[in-house]
Amino acid sequence: MRSKTLVAHFCLAALLTSYSYAAESTYKYDVVVQSGDEIDGISLLNFASVAMNDLDSVVFEAAYNDGSYEGASGVFTRNHALLKRGDVVRGLTVNRAFIHGINDFNELAVSFSYGNGIPVALGKFVQHGQSIVPEGKLVKAGDAIEGLTILDFRETMINDIGEIVFSADYSGPSGGGIGVFTRDRVLLKVGSEISGIPLSGNNSFNRLYGLSDYGTLVFDTSGFQPDLGITQTGAFTQHKVLALPGDTVDGISLTGVFSPAISHFGRSAFTGEYADTSDCSSCIGSAVFGPGGLVAKIGDTISGITLTSVVSEGINDDGVVLMQADFLNGYGLFTKDSVVAATGDTLAGFQVEGFVNSQINDVGDVAFSAFEAVLLAKHRNGAEKHN
Repeated sequence: MRSKTLVAHFCLAALLTSYSYAAESTYKYDVVVQSGDEIDGISLLNFASVAMNDLDSVVFEAAYNDGSYEGASGVFTRNHALLKRGDVVRGLTVNRAFIHGINDFNELAVSFSYGNGIPVALGKFVQHGQSIVPEGKLVKAGDAIEGLTILDFRETMINDIGEIVFSADYSGPSGGGIGVFTRDRVLLKVGSEISGIPLSGNNSFNRLYGLSDYGTLVFDTSGFQPDLGITQTGAFTQHKVLALPGDTVDGISLTGVFSPAISHFGRSAFTGEYADTSDCSSCIGSAVFGPGGLVAKIGDTISGITLTSVVSEGINDDGVVLMQADFLNGYGLFTKDSVVAATGDTLAGFQVEGFVNSQINDVGDVAFSAFEAVLLAKHRNGAEKHN
């Protein structure tokens, strides 16, 4: 089953080359933090998820050595540790903390494990001095929402309205499954129907990807397809179908659809798979589609780099789609017009070896985690929008 998960492959030649793919004329690069940097006296080791808003406020997860066998992790800005092991949140002692998003009002979606490290709580947090505090309800594993008991959290989103939406495994009177929730309501559960299609069987909920300021969420489904096995079977909002296998978009007949994205005001994108017979009769190609149709597909060339696979990562309100794509000897982040960063690049003195996650904002800036650093690629035209 294909998904938006990190493509775990690197080429030594790409890592050692002195050539940089990055579009220096398009972006200005800033290393927000890298391994060995100290923040509030904590020496950071490596980095996981990163979140950014339209004001270029960057928040990230980082691991550090606290003397324990497993080490610790927390949520940081470039200047402060916001939430870390040992902090107490409403009587709960934090074990590990995770960042899921930050909106334009600097409200954060954060989760953390506590106690023995198994139960997890999540909620909206606001900055208070050099740390953060929860605002409103904390949802914990074991809580019931409209009769469904939360078992394990999956993805969490926050929008500029301050709404928290998350996906989670649940159990209930009619059985269990994966659902989507606010802190007080059930938005989707097994059997919910969208345009007459139930979320079950060959269209079972797979992953939550985004949330607009109107409260529209995007997700994909998975199921069994003849001749393909288990694969992604559609991209949806809670109100409508974005695309399904069998649809033809810009002349491309889709066999799988996944990894949708949505902007603040509801512009959407998704990834589609199709039968690519250019080299073999059973090969699968990939393409990304946005508000104007096809954005990029395998075989396209961006900044002189020919793509061998491509998947959508995000979209802004200008309709600019951020993509992660493979190419010969490496992979990287792209828009339709330019490479943002690629393995083998040396950016602001840091050599990029891979990507954990990435995000594009409405001025076209891209924040990404590169294992041993967090970087911000500032679009040179974006300065005009900041003014």
